Amino acid sequence: MLPLLLSTLLSGCASTMANGQDPSPSPDRDSSSLSLEDYRELCRIPAEEELVEEIRQALEETSCSAVLWVDGLFGDRTEVAEARRTSGVVEGSALYSEFDGIDPGGRLRLHYDLPNLERRANVFLGRGNEREAVEDREEQFSLRSSLPPAESPERWITGLALTPPGRWEGNVHLRVGVRPSTSPTAFVQGRLRQRISTGDWAEWRFRQTVFWESDEGAGVTVSGRYQRLLDPILLLHANATGTLSEASEGLRWRMEPSVYRRFSGGRVAGLRTFLRGETSADVPLREYGIRGVYRRPLLSPSLIVELVAGYSWPRQEIARPRERSVNLGVQLELSFGTRPYTRE
Repeated sequence: MLPLLLSTLLSGCASTMANGQDPSPSPDRDSSSLSLEDYRELCRIPAEEELVEEIRQALEETSCSAVLWVDGLFGDRTEVAEARRTSGVVEGSALYSEFDGIDPGGRLRLHYDLPNLERRANVFLGRGNEREAVEDREEQFSLRSSLPPAESPERWITGLALTPPGRWEGNVHLRVGVRPSTSPTAFVQGRLRQRISTGDWAEWRFRQTVFWESDEGAGVTVSGRYQRLLDPILLLHANATGTLSEASEGLRWRMEPSVYRRFSGGRVAGLRTFLRGETSADVPLREYGIRGVYRRPLLSPSLIVELVAGYSWPRQEIARPRERSVNLGVQLELSFGTRPYTRE
């Protein structure tokens, strides 16, 4: 379903801009004469028999053809090998809480460089919570709130990310994006990242993001992360995020102390605690809780299943007391592409 949805979206975008020609594909031809179907033929991968690998193959072929088509808008080179250097992840999940019932979710994230722009730019495509993506404060599945989402539904977002050359390369990113719909909205986002090592076993990471969105206005998100290896298989992790914007009531904040243990076979178990709130809201502390997390490969190293169980104490209205809520969840995460997908 997800590969078909991605393919349909990309085909629809292409049909509005392509010239409709359909000659026989050739890697040596001028890219301006190729159609999206030609690019798909160039990106064809030998068929796989296993279901997981078949899905990965469909996603990689679709993303590769999209790279060639978009990159052809900026130059005449048709570099199939470069176009295959995509990275992406598809997630499908369901989280149950006593407070709000079952909350299904699905996300897709895809990044790919544009060879004709000397890899200084990459296209991103995703589906998820629009507000979190624009504000650069997306939550991982194991920390999803028990409170019903009140800010924005899951939507498609696409755009262009630019990396400047020189001393800031890899640390400064500018993203210009749009939410395609009957009433599209645009956003601009600038990121500054810093990493400070405090020894062989620990480091701090900081990120400052300034954003503007055509519907909700401007704002800034600041986050800090501390990671320390207590021994080769035990990791201490702590993260804090705060967002101040024209659309928020004061500072929207989140804190996440966690500890993880690694086992053989790619298995990971962890214990995560969290607090979240908004300083000027009627209920400044919206929710706190604790969750156990277990991740392991399923059928293939590229397919990960994540199980979540725990308690949280949400409060949505000042007139109602805080309630205890059991949390249970499962997520399937499929990575694809020739490069590992990174969330930063």
